[in-house]
Amino acid sequence: MGGAITSLLKLLKDMFLKKNEHLDRMYEAKKIMRFMSMNYEKIHACPNDCILYRKKYKHLEKCLMCGRSRYKINDK
Repeated sequence: MGGAITSLLKLLKDMFLKKNEHLDRMYEAKKIMRFMSMNYEKIHACPNDCILYRKKYKHLEKCLMCGRSRYKINDK
């Protein structure tokens, strides 16, 4: 997910003038949020974007819609 956010931040930065203060990496955004005492919650999502694992679904281990696992399976 961090890669998608970083890509979006870079796109936004490129849309503005060259000398701008916009963040272009998720890491930098997290640092500033932590410094400002702003919390964020990581929410897992189905790999097929069927559901978000929050509220009544937060304890599920696989998607109710498509059956895919919530977690990546490491074959090694």
